[in-house]
Amino acid sequence: MRFKIKSLFLYIILTLALFSTNALADVQLNESSTSLELLQGQISTFSIEVTNTGTQNATLFFSNTVMEDNDDDDIKLTYPNEGTIVSAGASASISINVDVSKNMDIDKYSSTITISDTDSGNS
Repeated sequence: MRFKIKSLFLYIILTLALFSTNALADVQLNESSTSLELLQGQISTFSIEVTNTGTQNATLFFSNTVMEDNDDDDIKLTYPNEGTIVSAGASASISINVDVSKNMDIDKYSSTITISDTDSGNS
């Protein structure tokens, strides 16, 4: 007798988008998407690399991201680096935490993370 084993992994595809509100800070993402395999009830962290090719510092802010299944279990993305300042000409590694509810339905989920920058006040 054969048994079909259901995958315990959740597949998350995140599209990374960056919007600049500061003409003198030009922050670029070093990747445009990432794919994660996660377990229910787990908290994981992944990092993305950003580079400021502009002439002024940029302060990074993130959109809140929550993905829900059909019975309101969720996947929450949080940003412990909110307000990170990326100096002109520098790169920074930004951590993003992914918290998966223990009863999250096994499926494929996708979302867009929006990262924006503003002038940090330096000239």
